[in-house]
Amino acid sequence: MNSRRKTRSLSWPERPTLSWLIAGLVLCVLAGLPVLALVKVSQHVPGFWLLGYSVVVSLLAFLFCASDKRQAKDGQWRTPENLLHFLELIGGWPGSFVAQHRFRHKVKKGNYQLIFWLIVAGYQLIAAAYVFDLGRPSEAVRAYFDDLARKVSFHYAE
Repeated sequence: MNSRRKTRSLSWPERPTLSWLIAGLVLCVLAGLPVLALVKVSQHVPGFWLLGYSVVVSLLAFLFCASDKRQAKDGQWRTPENLLHFLELIGGWPGSFVAQHRFRHKVKKGNYQLIFWLIVAGYQLIAAAYVFDLGRPSEAVRAYFDDLARKVSFHYAE
């Protein structure tokens, strides 16, 4: 008789998989420049406020994405995409990134992914301009967000 017990398969987050390790690495790379920018900004604003804000907004984005996925499975009224994008835009994109990977939330929806990655790219550009003192990024930032707003408006006008 076999004396070894069957062990149940461990689920998230107990056992990391290769896809989780890759997603974690991608998130660390994507968060690198914005974190450096936050460190630089913390010379003028208390760092704990910035860190707290970033964590809270990312957690909210994660929770809204999780709720939206649950509502989709249950056939209930969905969270508007523009609310999800707003949370990403104000700093919750890391939480949304994790939720997309964890729940497979909106990963096949091309329009949603386009806007999400434009937001992430915007954060990278703004952080790079700030960290490396590439001049006054205010005009570039304004132009980027004006363009993003036009794309979001066009997307929701259809």
